[in-house]
Amino acid sequence: MHAHLWPQFSQVTSSVIEAMVSVKRLSNFLHAEELQQDATTRVAKSSLSSGEVVSSIKGGEFAWTKSDVQPTLEDINLTHHANFLVSHGPRELPISAWKDS
Repeated sequence: MHAHLWPQFSQVTSSVIEAMVSVKRLSNFLHAEELQQDATTRVAKSSLSSGEVVSSIKGGEFAWTKSDVQPTLEDINLTHHANFLVSHGPRELPISAWKDS
């Protein structure tokens, strides 16, 4: 391997390992059982209209494990609408606004 490529290779390797650890943590978190069984409400619906609320979190508190005294995330509010992509930006965009490049 060329000497000038070595720093880039080690940075990429480090980033890949960090990403793998993060994905594993998130996967475990999202697949974990609910700590508070009555915290979720599921509503059966045969069809959804574009823009209709499909999921929401109000004042959510999340922890990595049951034994955590303090929540990892607090006061989380999130609303997801049908046919919209969620982003961390200032607004949601309808799926039709996104184009494959």
